[in-house]
Amino acid sequence: MGNDPANGYLPLHMRSSHRAAFVIVPIILLTACGFSTSGAGPDEPLVDGGEDGPIYSFDTMPPDTGSPGFDGGIDVSPGDSKPSDAPVDSTIGVDTKPPPDTTPPTDTTPPPDTKPPPDTTPPPDTTPLPDTTPPPDTTPPPDTTPPPDTAVACDTGGGEVAFGGHCYFVVSPGGGEKWDEAKGDCAGRAGTHLVTITSSGESSVVATLCGTGECWIGLNRTAGTFFKTDYKWVTGETASFDGWKGGEPNGSGSCVRETSTGWADEDCNRKLSLICERE
Repeated sequence: MGNDPANGYLPLHMRSSHRAAFVIVPIILLTACGFSTSGAGPDEPLVDGGEDGPIYSFDTMPPDTGSPGFDGGIDVSPGDSKPSDAPVDSTIGVDTKPPPDTTPPTDTTPPPDTKPPPDTTPPPDTTPLPDTTPPPDTTPPPDTTPPPDTAVACDTGGGEVAFGGHCYFVVSPGGGEKWDEAKGDCAGRAGTHLVTITSSGESSVVATLCGTGECWIGLNRTAGTFFKTDYKWVTGETASFDGWKGGEPNGSGSCVRETSTGWADEDCNRKLSLICERE
């Protein structure tokens, strides 16, 4: 059928021009995307074109000045745009991943607590101390007012003797009285009893009144023994004062009489004078 264009065939020079266009455009795209178009040597064809001739690489393809529409190896047929003369970005194909971040990580460790520790000192004790001041002495002062004179009025003209606020006198009925009778005689007088002797001064008064005779005094015993401690006064007082004469009591009786030399025990039925005391 030949190379008649009317039969659908292109002349050889036109077929080479069109084939170059189909090869060059993908190579440009591959180069822009980072692929190499120079897998063969600089003077070696990429592919053996067979009967239609070799297919050259983009860098070594010779210009075909005899083919219409091909300018320096680039198809500039009507309708195609001429490539821009802008420089090719040489960074294409270079690994543009950002370098690893070498910034040290932020320290998230919380800062040390610089707050001062809570004050655990116990608060001062504000409890008031107990008042140790002794309370004021409310004891009333002792009454220094002399007591009223309670001394009974003694009939000194009738033979009574005053001593220590008391009156002492002798009763001497004719023939005398037993101890129980003498006790009753004195008690029958207002505020009077048989004399009790509790001091040496009182003993001297009684001895003077009795004189050289013997007189009943208000001391006797009720126990079966006659120790000094067994005797008591008619008022119930213990005989704390000792007026006994030597060798007394000797068990002669249960009642006591006054003598010029001291006390002596005596039979209670004996009749004697008596000494009374009025308070």
